[in-house]
Amino acid sequence: MGHRPPAPPATAPWKRRGVRGRAPLREYRAVIAGISDRLLAQRLRELEAGGLIERYVIPSTPVQARHELAPDGEALVAALQPLGRGMRRPRRLR
Repeated sequence: MGHRPPAPPATAPWKRRGVRGRAPLREYRAVIAGISDRLLAQRLRELEAGGLIERYVIPSTPVQARHELAPDGEALVAALQPLGRGMRRPRRLR
């Protein structure tokens, strides 16, 4: 098996943000320091194509879009949460 580089630090905050319900692009951008609108939109499209998030379009002027975790995304977050908690705990050296 090859070694995969760790996910960029920007990944975790937007996934945690998605757990809290529908959010517009600007809220994701505020949580992820230094991400461009183009890269954020691309990542959200990838997550949508993978069935992890759902995009909702609000017909208004200007048109608005909101993103929310899909059922598969919620299941993935629930499955990964124990790993995240374990990584935050300090390890004791014996």
